Amino acid sequence: MAGHFDLAACVQAGAADEQLAEARQLLRRGQFFWDYTAASNGMGFHSPQEAMRILSRAAEDAQQARLLCARILAGRLVTAAPNYPEIDSREKAWSVGQKFIEKAPPKLVP
Repeated sequence: MAGHFDLAACVQAGAADEQLAEARQLLRRGQFFWDYTAASNGMGFHSPQEAMRILSRAAEDAQQARLLCARILAGRLVTAAPNYPEIDSREKAWSVGQKFIEKAPPKLVP
């Protein structure tokens, strides 16, 4: 999830769509691998090694996207870490998600 917030921070910092294309692709691919593993319910039971391999690929893609976003933010002279909103409960996560849907996201960059 932090990868998505990093991407949103880049948008708030004024990054162009072209700069964000690779990070977006990595996040989409990582989400696909995560969703695939979750949707193939028996996979972890029948082949836990394969499930872990796929999930580790998802985590690697997300980390690569976060690194790209950090470079983009640094290039835009944003050196502080994004101010991540608290999403430690379902209600808080829902509230933050709604703010993005309403096009009034929380301020992530200084």
